[in-house]
Amino acid sequence: MAAYFWLRLDKTPPANFAFLINEGATVTAYNTVDLTFTSDDVDRTGYTIKVWGDVIGANHGPTESGATWIAWPTGTMSITTSGADGLKTINARARDRVGNETTVVIRTITVDSSVPVVTLSDIGGATQANPEEVGVAPGATIISSQQFRFQSDIAFVEYQVRVGTTPTFLNTSGTLIGTAGGSVNMSGTGTFAANTQITCTLTGDDYDTALAGVESTNPVKVFVRTQAGVWSV
Repeated sequence: MAAYFWLRLDKTPPANFAFLINEGATVTAYNTVDLTFTSDDVDRTGYTIKVWGDVIGANHGPTESGATWIAWPTGTMSITTSGADGLKTINARARDRVGNETTVVIRTITVDSSVPVVTLSDIGGATQANPEEVGVAPGATIISSQQFRFQSDIAFVEYQVRVGTTPTFLNTSGTLIGTAGGSVNMSGTGTFAANTQITCTLTGDDYDTALAGVESTNPVKVFVRTQAGVWSV
């Protein structure tokens, strides 16, 4: 056996260390978020990370000194943000197997669990016993469309007009009303400020399609979704 060995001096920290919160999202409705860590280093055997900031957990804390080094995660790592809704700051640092540490990487995300409240106007039909009516063209003996407006108390990015069976149905049930029969603004996406009024027109033909041709009295409901992903109820 030779009386020597090769020894490499490594002074380089993990290359281009970075991380994303929820794949780069800027807002979320939930306190639990997913962190995804990346580095140009292919072999990360023995690498560790440290996470701190507006987070809680056994290995995390508000300060770097209160956090502990943990093994580099395989895939995403779920972490819980601290406090109520608001802007959350998360810091992370990586270290290779011989102790070279990266600089701190900082990311932010806003937690917003607010549930939007939708208000309708310019329409009656407040009770099942006294509903608005719409006919099916041609040959309808009553009006063939109903127009109404809606607004939300907070900003939203999507809306849908659905028909269900009870007034408490959610956006995951009921039937989305289409526009093939001439209806207007039965759904849409965009950036809508709080209290933006949107005018909708629902035709008898599209209502007939949504009800599969069955003559009945049903609740028509408007749902909106916030940027954080929260739907109105």
